[in-house]
Amino acid sequence: TDLELPLHFVVTNQSSRFPLRACFMFGGRMSWNIAHQTSPNMMLLQERIALDVGLGVEIPVGKLTLQPEFLYSHGLNNIHDFSNTPYDPYIGNVVRDKLQLRLLVIFD
Repeated sequence: TDLELPLHFVVTNQSSRFPLRACFMFGGRMSWNIAHQTSPNMMLLQERIALDVGLGVEIPVGKLTLQPEFLYSHGLNNIHDFSNTPYDPYIGNVVRDKLQLRLLVIFD
């Protein structure tokens, strides 16, 4: 239930001697959680800022290039909204990290 704006820089090995080429990705993302708050005991902020790093390969298949990639997204901001709920003193900071598998399909 997130809307995300990732901004990534991808570095790829340009050697054509191998059928697979390694790629490294890094950058950041901003996201907005559109889910409804369901608990009155803890409130979370909807905005999230993260730093991303990924590692993958490029696989040329005819006129297509497949790029599977593992991506780790480290949350940089505290998403706990201190709003005088009963559990605010006990919760502290809430940071959201994410690990995902991403598959890019590039048409040449």
